[in-house]
Amino acid sequence: MKEYKEKVLEFLLQPENFEVVWELYDLIPDKKILFHRFVSYILVKIESILTKELNGTDWIIESDLPVLEYNPAIVLKKDSWNEFFYIEFGFEVMGRFYYGLAREIDSYDFLKDNKKIEKIADELWGDEEKSTREDWFLIIEYLTDYSDIELLKTLHPRGKYGLIEEYAKKILGFAKEIEDKVPKLVEAARAISSKKK
Repeated sequence: MKEYKEKVLEFLLQPENFEVVWELYDLIPDKKILFHRFVSYILVKIESILTKELNGTDWIIESDLPVLEYNPAIVLKKDSWNEFFYIEFGFEVMGRFYYGLAREIDSYDFLKDNKKIEKIADELWGDEEKSTREDWFLIIEYLTDYSDIELLKTLHPRGKYGLIEEYAKKILGFAKEIEDKVPKLVEAARAISSKKK
């Protein structure tokens, strides 16, 4: 039975079959698995665009794709600042794609509520919306808020498939925008880190 379900999921995830997905959605067993595989498919496409666009640069792209779990993500890093920060683009359980500048896990505790880092971020971006803080993120922006079926319909390759390219452009634009700003945050983070030792 498990093998049969896998074959059905594989069939439904083929781009030429996406139209069938929402017509049969209520009948599909394991909707969540299908949905998260679909999201993973979208992220793989976005990762492919980013890899092509950033080829030959000093950006490092990491991901856990393809993934069947919740919260799949793509990470962009630079050697010069990945000790403290990285860009993440992903999908969260509540049905939202997001991107932002996150604090590296090893430095999270001392960077989380550090007023100096937050002040520099505010000065660098100066835009309240852009400097929204949330958990790991120094800056985060949400792109979507969809139910499962709405997302499937919205990102259908024969419908608004252009959203994949649009999201890739947003991430690339964000990376370009912060590329020259993050070193100031890294400098402050290094100073704070050396005092902690």
